[in-house]
Amino acid sequence: MTDAAETSHRLRVVLSDDRMEAYVQIADVGADSQFMPPAATEVRAALERAQVVITPEVEARIDVFIARCNAAVNEFGQDQWRAMLANSEQCHLLAEGTPPVDAVDGAFEWAAELDEKLARPSVDVERVNYFALNGVITVGPGTLVGRVTPAVQGHSGYDVQGAEVVSKRPQGQEIKIGFGLEARGEHPLELYTTVAGRVLFSDDHARVCEVLKILGDIDFRSGSVDACVDVTVHGTVQSNFHVYTTKSLTVNKGIEAADVRVGGDITVKGGIFGQDEKGQVDAEGAITAHLINEARVRAGGNIHFHKEVLNSHVFASGALVGERGTLIGGRIYAREGIRVRRIGSDADVVTQVTTGIHSSVLRQIRDIEDQIQDCQRAAEDVRAAVEPMVADLKRLGPTQRERAAELLSQAEELNKEIVRLREEAARLEREGQPQEEAAIVVHQHIHRGAHLAIGPRVARVRELIQGPTKVVLREVDGSEKMIAVHQLSGSITVLPSKMMDLEALDEDELCPELVVEDASEQAATQSEG
Repeated sequence: MTDAAETSHRLRVVLSDDRMEAYVQIADVGADSQFMPPAATEVRAALERAQVVITPEVEARIDVFIARCNAAVNEFGQDQWRAMLANSEQCHLLAEGTPPVDAVDGAFEWAAELDEKLARPSVDVERVNYFALNGVITVGPGTLVGRVTPAVQGHSGYDVQGAEVVSKRPQGQEIKIGFGLEARGEHPLELYTTVAGRVLFSDDHARVCEVLKILGDIDFRSGSVDACVDVTVHGTVQSNFHVYTTKSLTVNKGIEAADVRVGGDITVKGGIFGQDEKGQVDAEGAITAHLINEARVRAGGNIHFHKEVLNSHVFASGALVGERGTLIGGRIYAREGIRVRRIGSDADVVTQVTTGIHSSVLRQIRDIEDQIQDCQRAAEDVRAAVEPMVADLKRLGPTQRERAAELLSQAEELNKEIVRLREEAARLEREGQPQEEAAIVVHQHIHRGAHLAIGPRVARVRELIQGPTKVVLREVDGSEKMIAVHQLSGSITVLPSKMMDLEALDEDELCPELVVEDASEQAATQSEG
């Protein structure tokens, strides 16, 4: 505190060090004369001498101060209160300045759902599956991603003498709302996405990135990925992590034993590798990879590979194409046909290759046919029971007539069910059939140990088949046979084949294990085409 000015024998104005407060102190009460409380004019004069600005608020505090002095004199008496003041340095606050306000930056807060997904578990939490943690989150359009609190701008203040006190930080940093986001509402603003993508917030900038790029691997640093945009991984998708996206995925290196599910296409410049039947790669579109090794792969379109498919389970609703590649071991299915360089190996590794209508569809059709037969038998039983009644309808009593009507209704419902089942079977067969002729085309040769299936027929290759050859189904001598047509000479080899045993097939709906008996199958017959 500092003395500002002495305005009378009794009053002294004291200012705080920062001049933001002004106090009045009764400094001299007088020893001989009769003590009188100070008047308002006396207080104002003291403040004016100290150059304190007298505002309406100060006037009100002066009135309160005078009232307290008068009340104290009335309560204690002049002499007693004078004695109290003589032994006191009590100050009374009469004026306060307006302090400056420092600016506050705008703030961004993630929406609760996204904040929960991005949060890392506490070290105290036990049994955390760190492979499943999401380090990257993408959202669709119209999603609430967070809230923005606008910046508060700073402003100057004034001390009790009216001098300006400048704020230390006058300007606050606003949150910049970038591409793909729009603000709704007021204080705080709610941010919604206008496009699908990954929401990025750094420093003071929020925006949406429509393409997700992972510059390294999918590992503990990046976390697993849940996305709704195209994803590019510059490294490898490591084992036990997952990548889910409704769009396409490009991997510059490889996919290990990871869980990959994609709504579009998958392009892998390296290989797809499984391990102990862990991991799967699933795409609604096409898949392209250099090689596939001990992996489970499914594509809603074509699968293209360059080098080889080794001991893998591969399913393609389209075609499997590897003009320079080899299929060795495992189970391979491609509805629209297979075109490769070689099937099998010199070691006679069992390699199962299937094209045409899938066995699961054949099994469904078979089950429907069994239901149709059950309905037909039931309908025959109903007809056998109702025909005698209908033949002599006039002699039937009310109860018998009601029973006959009930049986006729049952027969009609059974006939409707038979029609529905036949339509369902026809639909399954129509949708399950390839768009063109199902064929297995091999440019070099098919080794012993290969199991070939086209639709419902399956054959085991017992002798090396030289290529280039095309394996198809043809009618030979009045029955459907599996034949290998040499693409240069036109010669035809009839492959001993049999109908699949649908009951004995493996329950693996991806690529069911073919059942081929080792019983005496004669060598293929030759004929010129």
